[in-house]
Amino acid sequence: MSENKHISIPKNVETGDQTDFHFLRRTGIEYIEKLGGKLWTDYNSHDPGITTLEVLSYAITDLGMRMNLNTEDLLASKDASKDIHTQFLKATEILPSRPLNELDYRKLFIDISMEPDYKRPVLNCWLVPRTEKMYVDCKTGNLDFNPIGEKTSNFNVKGLYDLYVDYSDDLDAEGKRCERGNVNFEILERYHANRGLCEDLVEIKEIQTQKVAVCARIGLVNKADEELVHAKVLKAINNYLSPEVHFYSLKQMLDKGYPTDVIFDGPLLENGFIDTEELRKSQLRKEVRLSDIISEIMMVDGVKEIHEISIAGCDQVIKQTNDWLICIENGKKPELCDLSSFSYSKGSLPLNINDKKVQEYLITLKKEEDVLRDDAKKNKELALPQGTSYDIGNYATILNEFPDTYGVGITGIIGDRTPEREALAKQMKAYLLFFDQILAGYFKHLEKVKEVLSINGSLKRTYFTQILKNIKGFDELVSGYDKNDEDKLTDSLYEELDNSVERRNEVLDHLISRFAETFSDYTFLMKSLYGKSTDEIVLNNKENFLKEYTSLSKDRGLGYNYTLNADADVWNTTNISGVQKRIARLLGIKNYTQRNLSQSPVSIIKTAGTNGKPTYSWKIKDTGGSIVLSSVTTFQIEYAANKNLNEAIYQTIQIDQEDLEHAWERFEEDPNKYNLIGNIQIRFSAGGNYYFDILDDAGNVMATHKKTNPYAN
Repeated sequence: MSENKHISIPKNVETGDQTDFHFLRRTGIEYIEKLGGKLWTDYNSHDPGITTLEVLSYAITDLGMRMNLNTEDLLASKDASKDIHTQFLKATEILPSRPLNELDYRKLFIDISMEPDYKRPVLNCWLVPRTEKMYVDCKTGNLDFNPIGEKTSNFNVKGLYDLYVDYSDDLDAEGKRCERGNVNFEILERYHANRGLCEDLVEIKEIQTQKVAVCARIGLVNKADEELVHAKVLKAINNYLSPEVHFYSLKQMLDKGYPTDVIFDGPLLENGFIDTEELRKSQLRKEVRLSDIISEIMMVDGVKEIHEISIAGCDQVIKQTNDWLICIENGKKPELCDLSSFSYSKGSLPLNINDKKVQEYLITLKKEEDVLRDDAKKNKELALPQGTSYDIGNYATILNEFPDTYGVGITGIIGDRTPEREALAKQMKAYLLFFDQILAGYFKHLEKVKEVLSINGSLKRTYFTQILKNIKGFDELVSGYDKNDEDKLTDSLYEELDNSVERRNEVLDHLISRFAETFSDYTFLMKSLYGKSTDEIVLNNKENFLKEYTSLSKDRGLGYNYTLNADADVWNTTNISGVQKRIARLLGIKNYTQRNLSQSPVSIIKTAGTNGKPTYSWKIKDTGGSIVLSSVTTFQIEYAANKNLNEAIYQTIQIDQEDLEHAWERFEEDPNKYNLIGNIQIRFSAGGNYYFDILDDAGNVMATHKKTNPYAN
């Protein structure tokens, strides 16, 4: 049984042969030998055919060397609107996303700064799922948090969370307690601006502490600064009990070995980057182990040995039964209490610790962290490579590369200018002009590639060429060649070949596929609805999709921000869920804002029936109050009228664009034969009015539109 093998396209298909003049010359001669070996036997350099081959090989070598320029050089432009920074999405634009999980939300809240007083009011936080049970009355469908009705069922509501916050000690300073309210407000504001679909934050709570005492006798090396060592020991133990979350610069994250997509994963923060693994390890501890504390202390510089150490709980909430382990209550963080005691010695000499100096060291260590945080805040961007803009499209005719004896260069014929020599030179120049124009087009294409492959490309064509210059006697060789209008020349050469809409669609498909997206299903649907005009419509929608992809990708899970209640945030606004924006762009909907979908008021008309029961009909009016469409029958219930309205509108929009072209002219030509356009039937009354009836699938009239002037819109 044969083994299945994966088939893949090799990444490197470049051979480099186009830059090797000798390879091109040798390959050209091999082709000549195959095609005309019986007639052509002289392949030396003096042969005119070989000279022509060498000149063409040289031109191709020049093109190949330009193709092998650094990518940033190929994409660079002197025009700032077409330079490399307009052609690509930056890492900070395309890689980050809205918060998707607990770690993402924690990053978002830890990133809060309350400048200038508190650069870091939230030291850490933890998002805890909250269980809410809902009861439903199975008869009425009413919901309540308490059992209701005769037949009651219940279910748990998912997506609700409580946030436990570890506030900075600075917020506890005298006269600063009100600052916690500002921090909570900022947390809620950030949450609702980034809230995921079907999720909500119920309550913000301050994390409670469980006090732990550590008593230790520690031996130091002789040269150690005992106050500095003590400050570092306190910091190490506190960091073990409640691990700190640090911010890093982009360079620091790269030095850690993280790839770019991992570094920028999650929300983009204001103060730098948080190591996800470090954040994951900073969960609330369920137990404190003496062995771990010993390891933390021994890693402090200056510590030589630990003579004696023990841990104990400062309160009696949980009875301690193990000298090596203390259990921590759920929802609490362990914290070093005032009963802790540390003594230090160097050899047999006990040391006195200056507490004031220890506090100064602790402040210094904190300031060092603040400096690193500021540095991380400044370095968050991956810079795009800055290329050098070359005149890549500049092309010089190959005629001027021939020896002067050929008489085709800028100097013309040297020596006797006989009619025969002039005729031969013109024949050769005319023959070589074909290759000249093709090569000029290749050089121009290479220059335009940065615009063709740009997401912001605005080119109306996909084939390019340029005017040939510096050719002696050019007007005697070519007629009708406009040397002043490059666009006109391009159209004359490539107009029949350049299906710019189709080719631009292919380019956009390539760009869209790089984001693992596709428009294939949408394109098939549009083909069935709009026929010939599909490609252009789809092209516009693809361009809009790519231009907004940073938002469509990052915000795909974003929910509606219901805390914004100003008029500008409720209606005629982009304050909608991310999935609505994404679906709108994938379906080709141009405007996805919350707005009135139609400027034509729809009225459901209720009238009194003959038997005392009401009947219902409907009308659609334009902004001027004129009736655009109305029902032809009345209905006994309002639901039936609404259903008829929706079906009539649906049948109206099913009309194929191709069927509407010249439809009125065909009707005037033969009203009996051409009175049906898709699901619209045209009638002419004796009074001179025209009626446009909307038919259902069975051919019955559902609605009608009266028009006195058929040529009006």
